[in-house]
Amino acid sequence: MNGPILSILVVNWNTEELLRNCLISIYEDPASAVWEVIVVDNNSDDGSLAMLERDFPQVVPVASRENTGFVRGNYLALEKARGRYLLLLNTDTEVDCGALEPLVDFMIAHPEAGAVGPKLLNRDGSLQLSCGISPSL
Repeated sequence: MNGPILSILVVNWNTEELLRNCLISIYEDPASAVWEVIVVDNNSDDGSLAMLERDFPQVVPVASRENTGFVRGNYLALEKARGRYLLLLNTDTEVDCGALEPLVDFMIAHPEAGAVGPKLLNRDGSLQLSCGISPSL
């Protein structure tokens, strides 16, 4: 397959500093050399797009003329994505170095899997639930 193994899709709206920290955490990982990062900027007025273009020229920027929201923003990113696998990432996420390769490796080893989710941690290292508790009587 030509192109990146992983496309990381980030939708931003007025979160310049969070976006910067998110991207720094992604690019600190040596494996990022085979990843593609696409950032949709939802018409921010905080300088996010200028920061992105100045500090992260390797990112594929998508400038929306309006705030399309998270879902439609991801659709704009999907139109540009070339990766075999896709990761939707929020701007307030900081990725630990080495955390994404096992997810990609799992998907490669288990082609029957449609999705995989990482363990999410809060800043203090405590577990952050990524799903709800099933309702019961």
